[in-house]
Amino acid sequence: MSAILQYDSVSKGTYSVKPKPTESLGNEFSEGLFVPLIGGKEPIEYVKLRENLCTKVLNELEEITTHTTYDSNARVLRQLCEHASEPVDETGLLRTAIVCDKSSNSMHLKFYEQLKDDMEKIGWKNFVVLNLKAHRDLKSCFRVIKGGSFGLGVLSYDIEKLDEKTVLVLEDVEDCDRRLLSSLVEALSSLVRHSKLQGCLYTIFNLKIPLEMFDTSLDSKFLSNVKTKVFNMKASTEILESLFTSIEESLSLKFGWRTRRFFRSMFYERSWSVERVIECIRYSILTHFYGNALSIIEHLIYQKDFHLISPLHLTTLRTVPSFQRHIEQRLEIGDLESINYVEKMLNDDTYFQEMVIQMCENLLYRERLLRTQAKIWHELEMAVKTTTRISFADYLETFLQGDWLSSPQYKSICQAILRMNSTKALACLDYLNENIFTGNQTMKCLEIHQELSELIRNSSTNYLEPVEVRMQNYSGTKHTRKVVESGFDKSIIDFSKILKKIVGLLDEEVQYGCLGTESIDMYPFYEVLFYDYCRPLNQAFASGHQRSVIHSSCMDPEYYVGDEKKIDSEFSNAEKDGKDLISWLPDLSILYKLYSESGALLNLYDWYIAFSEHLQAGKENLKEDDNHPRESPQGNLQRELNELDEDKRKLEEAKLQSRFLFGLEELRFLGLIKPTARKTDHVMKTIYHQ
Repeated sequence: MSAILQYDSVSKGTYSVKPKPTESLGNEFSEGLFVPLIGGKEPIEYVKLRENLCTKVLNELEEITTHTTYDSNARVLRQLCEHASEPVDETGLLRTAIVCDKSSNSMHLKFYEQLKDDMEKIGWKNFVVLNLKAHRDLKSCFRVIKGGSFGLGVLSYDIEKLDEKTVLVLEDVEDCDRRLLSSLVEALSSLVRHSKLQGCLYTIFNLKIPLEMFDTSLDSKFLSNVKTKVFNMKASTEILESLFTSIEESLSLKFGWRTRRFFRSMFYERSWSVERVIECIRYSILTHFYGNALSIIEHLIYQKDFHLISPLHLTTLRTVPSFQRHIEQRLEIGDLESINYVEKMLNDDTYFQEMVIQMCENLLYRERLLRTQAKIWHELEMAVKTTTRISFADYLETFLQGDWLSSPQYKSICQAILRMNSTKALACLDYLNENIFTGNQTMKCLEIHQELSELIRNSSTNYLEPVEVRMQNYSGTKHTRKVVESGFDKSIIDFSKILKKIVGLLDEEVQYGCLGTESIDMYPFYEVLFYDYCRPLNQAFASGHQRSVIHSSCMDPEYYVGDEKKIDSEFSNAEKDGKDLISWLPDLSILYKLYSESGALLNLYDWYIAFSEHLQAGKENLKEDDNHPRESPQGNLQRELNELDEDKRKLEEAKLQSRFLFGLEELRFLGLIKPTARKTDHVMKTIYHQ
């Protein structure tokens, strides 16, 4: 959670996550989603403008998503339609297409919709998606096939009475029961052998694992009933990279580097589906316009409607964290000019509005400049052929963050330049002088270019290699390395020095040129033009908020139950007396701590024994304090006491078992455990498997 909280200061004071209750806002907004912000003082026309802008951006996202996913899937869609349209052979085998991309995600919802539309155009009227992992027998499979689990088509329960062509997509085939898969394929194959049903069924396997792993798990009965053809889809990560490139170029709303990094981590680190990433992007757009009253400023500036920027907006703009930081920096200078500037910015609305427009335009220009520079450096990386390559989106994130000078990719480019030959070095200098170097660096680059050209003309050959290349396989000591290098021709040593000058000139350009090392969120009114608020996205999609609350409340219940100071004093007194407060802890807390220490499967009996031992520990401490001598009873009295102790022991054991079972039910209700069919005396963890 610390990684999330440290970013909240970026948008502090900009987003209102708890608007005024709708019942006090009038009838006009009693049914709408958007409500007046800024303490309920926002005019109604601005609320409607925020809603219209949000709808516009969401429609833009839908168009971009549809266009990008269709272009990415066009090849496979065309191949599947051609395969489904092929004439039926006389073997009577079930025609099957296996679609895979060797990743955790294969087909996605957009692909299903596009495939259904294309299949309908060529005569396949029904479209059914069947998740085999959720079924255990053929009857339940055919029941789902009848109704259409995806809701895109209806299939008659009596399959022999089919009169329309049907596309059947099988999901989770790698995780289902192999016997069920073989039986289903055998049943479908026997149906299509019927004279009336030949060519009426086309089966598609959605495979999420490499094809080689799937082949090894199949039996001869499966292979004898199908005629398969493999289609390799574009990986989900490639589709999402294309989607992000289109969003960056076309979407009206700009995303900051924090939200961009969160989006991309979803499909690289968590391997989420395409729909889940798009859903998160939609949620971020809605959050920006729903909770930010200043989200209309960019639209007003773009439309030149400066008169619509109200005094209420100007007052709110003065509370933006980036502007407050800008004012504090000017006050630290302390000269008369800075003091007058701050006074006019805080008191003169006309001057402040002019500066807001100018600063927002400068910020948008800065973003366009960084985007252009990211493309240039990305092309340079491909030209110098570095050992590792990253996507354009990674480049842009690094540039927006202002960390390009210290990034591993920049160092990799510099290392590649130090290993260039003379021909590539001349071409690299021409590219740098034309696209990257500015100001004094341009003149220095021309001087280096002239020096290198003269060195090549004076050398015995027109081809030079640096010392780094000639010594790359040398494994001697530093002293012997210097001795070997001293034996090289002078032109080679001078060429290596020229390459180092190029790298030094690049360092100067990155640090002091148009790029700089300052993050874009340091510019005033960054929060107004960019959405970079990660907390709602983490809480809604990363599942960190709910899990962290459950974890912290079970591990440290003293922060959630009773008076914290009183509990702290009780703990300190217990530590002084050599006792513990295990008996005070809730049963759920004790069970959860044992849960956290175990593996993926938990034996219920072992868990119960450990739970009872934890509860008995507190009672044993109390018994140790009772050291008063007592006379032992004799005769019938002893037998009666033994019977009472036995009844008491059974009663305590029954209470202990009930407490344990109640705690298990609480863990199940929270979604932390689930029963397993293989071992009835075990339960399985749903999270924290490691």
